[in-house]
Amino acid sequence: MLMPQNVCITGTDRGIGLELVKALLQAGCTVYAGGIADPNPELLQLTEHFPDRLHSFRLDVGSDASVREAAERIRGLTPALDMLINNAALLGDTGKTVADDLDFDDMQQVYNVSALGAIRMANALLEPIMNGGKLIVNITSEAGSIGNSYREA
Repeated sequence: MLMPQNVCITGTDRGIGLELVKALLQAGCTVYAGGIADPNPELLQLTEHFPDRLHSFRLDVGSDASVREAAERIRGLTPALDMLINNAALLGDTGKTVADDLDFDDMQQVYNVSALGAIRMANALLEPIMNGGKLIVNITSEAGSIGNSYREA
């Protein structure tokens, strides 16, 4: 596969998302970086070094309106995305078990962001994705793996 040129990444506030932004900018890509921190000092600093290739914006993948606004902005800047990287997620309370008092509102928020957020993004950016590389990458932690999760039930 050729190196993607136009990439949208969610969850770019820190960690894997921020590191992906840095690596893809260094590789020559144009990056559309969405995160909940506004302003994000690290992304602002990167924008100074890559003013024409880094487009950062506030994005809450748990919000239909926020995803729509981000998609409109991206479509206004490019007709095609080579890759969408769904990295945004919430972990929630990992210390409780099914025997504990559980916060179901918190669980719904985790599901809304971590699972439905990726679907929201793919749906909102379907046209530019289909005009580009047609590649959607969904990142999860080991918490999303039945076989590799170290947590106890």
